[in-house]
Amino acid sequence: MFHASARGPQTRGPRRRLPSLGPRLLPPRTDDSREPLYEPESGLLLSPPRRLLEPGTNGGQVVDFNEAIRQAEQRVGDPIGVSEWLPITQDRITAFGGLTLDFDPHHIDPQQAAHGPFGEAVAHGFMVLSLLTHFLYEVSAELGFTQNVNYGFDRVRFLAPVPVGSQIRGEFILNSVRPRGDGAILGFGVRVRRDPDVEVLAADWLVLVLP
Repeated sequence: MFHASARGPQTRGPRRRLPSLGPRLLPPRTDDSREPLYEPESGLLLSPPRRLLEPGTNGGQVVDFNEAIRQAEQRVGDPIGVSEWLPITQDRITAFGGLTLDFDPHHIDPQQAAHGPFGEAVAHGFMVLSLLTHFLYEVSAELGFTQNVNYGFDRVRFLAPVPVGSQIRGEFILNSVRPRGDGAILGFGVRVRRDPDVEVLAADWLVLVLP
């Protein structure tokens, strides 16, 4: 999404037909692999990794919630981890545009985007923001929480564009642990970088954890 000033006045032409985002038939699993299933051509995730569907463990042991809170309190101020690099493809951007109804050509039309402010198609800012959940899953298993709810953000800044073909990853610091009802709110300082070392997003993210 762009501000109106970035678009400038324009006359809308016929709506472009987007690639089909309908359901796909998934090939059956023939093993007990924990790896996620990806579509080979687009790199889109078709089924989640098994680890996202299983109870959280720490070192192979089921984690007691109160003990997990105590351990988290001792780690306030510490880095939690850095995720793996994630390729940002045009297919991923187009799929996000279809799900959110944000059909801005700066994102989904590479030919028109080539004449735009960035000279190429770029990812939606909210797409990058939404990937924080994926990045946090990759680094937070050791915290041991199994019931996590997105509570909101105290601060979000989009610092640089993410062009098609970039790779991005998330870096997390645990800033705070605050009791909330039967659970607690974890405050994470988040930085998203694109390769090689360009900071594209900074946020203070709040995650509610529950027993």
